[in-house]
Amino acid sequence: MSDRAARAAAAAAAWDNVAGAPELLHERENAVFRVPLSSGAMAALRLHRPGYQSPEGIVAELRLTEALAEAGFPCPRPIRTSGGALTSDRDGELASLVSWCAGAPLGAANPGGQPGARCMARLGALTARMHGAVDALGLPPLPRPAWDAEGLMGEAPLWGRFWESPALAPAEAALLAEARDWARQRLAELEAPDFGLIHADLMVENVLDDGAALALIDFDDCGT
Repeated sequence: MSDRAARAAAAAAAWDNVAGAPELLHERENAVFRVPLSSGAMAALRLHRPGYQSPEGIVAELRLTEALAEAGFPCPRPIRTSGGALTSDRDGELASLVSWCAGAPLGAANPGGQPGARCMARLGALTARMHGAVDALGLPPLPRPAWDAEGLMGEAPLWGRFWESPALAPAEAALLAEARDWARQRLAELEAPDFGLIHADLMVENVLDDGAALALIDFDDCGT
């Protein structure tokens, strides 16, 4: 057993309903494993990358998705540990367990795996539904990144100076710089901008389509 698999198995011991060995699915910000439960259902075990989100931020994310799921929004529902906690902590490495969401990534049925106009319209409706649900919950401010004008398009945005990416051709860099300036100006002109919590990582891998409905997963980057 690899060190990573051994760490996942040790973390899973905090949940007495885990009934089998974790299977690694992918590793980006977090290492995500599929685990079987004693009920016969599947769940996703996450080993959170140290230093990426604070322990308080991880718990806040889980409280958010727990409240959203309770309100009927399609997202993973946290599964609490045997002791009732939202996370387990082994030597400073936090783990969480969430319910399994069925479906394929958005647009997987389309040629090339890209979402078409109908897929994007459904995603827009789902995102609006999430924003409305979050507003209705009235949760206290989350200890999370601020995806405001500075966080998105300031001189030191949260995910870097995207208009200077070495992957861009000169014309592409110029277009992104122009778009950044345009967006900053339009935001500055707003008298009362709508500012609330967003998912912040709507990659197609994080939007699952089971053929009847969409679900959002991986709220790891959510913030206001």
